Amino acid sequence: MPADHPGGQRRRIEVTGGDPAGDGAGPLGVRALPAAGGFVASTAGQSVTQPDAALDAIRWGFGLLPAAAMLAALLLQRRYTLDRAARAGD
Repeated sequence: MPADHPGGQRRRIEVTGGDPAGDGAGPLGVRALPAAGGFVASTAGQSVTQPDAALDAIRWGFGLLPAAAMLAALLLQRRYTLDRAARAGD
């Protein structure tokens, strides 16, 4: 038994579905929010005025929504433990 692991057991966790889905959902959301707010695209040298709704959507997409997602992740992970004794009580 390896001395560096309790009980001599080594465990490997593989995440196969959630990571790629999460990696794709972030950029999709960042692009979708300004579009939903009426973002106006421009070309080099062209000046456009963005509607207030598009600016608000950008603020939400880069500030409040990521913070809310992080808070939700922290709340979900609060009860997670690797301690076998603690899990046995649940």
